Amino acid sequence: MGGEEFREIEASLSRARKTCRCLKRISFVCMVVLLVAWAALLLLMISDIAAKGFEVPKLRNVLYVALYGGAVLSLLLVAFRSFSDVVNGESPFTMKQVARFRYAAILLLSLVAVDALLSTGFIYGFDVGGIEFAALGNHGLGLPLVHVNAIALFFAVTLYGASALFEYGVLLQRLTDETE
Repeated sequence: MGGEEFREIEASLSRARKTCRCLKRISFVCMVVLLVAWAALLLLMISDIAAKGFEVPKLRNVLYVALYGGAVLSLLLVAFRSFSDVVNGESPFTMKQVARFRYAAILLLSLVAVDALLSTGFIYGFDVGGIEFAALGNHGLGLPLVHVNAIALFFAVTLYGASALFEYGVLLQRLTDETE
């Protein structure tokens, strides 16, 4: 490899690290914002149950928000860790990244399941300082519909496929390294 080609590759790697650093920061900010909003919503929902009494639909709503928020936070954490590794100079083509992609695919499938099982009829509203806030799920317009989040399902399959490609690349690299 010539000196010019080497410099071009180094410049490309530097740009990729800068992009990953930016994505790492964005995923961290999203994680913090979501964590605060998620915790506030859960706190409001639980305090509403404590103040107005226990009802099964309210408990189901708390479970829906807790599980969905937890899965999304976990996805953001996976993204943060993946970008952190690249920023720290590690190769993205490792079995650790393969495992992260598969874990993210499982998390996305869990979002699909949570949506399908718990989102029907999810309507939550609360009043803070005279301002009414509302969170709506698949309210189904009064019909008991099952909501299947096709976008999350598609991305779960895509991430699992990417993990298989990464695994193939990691194993191929190992084989190449051993034969040289």
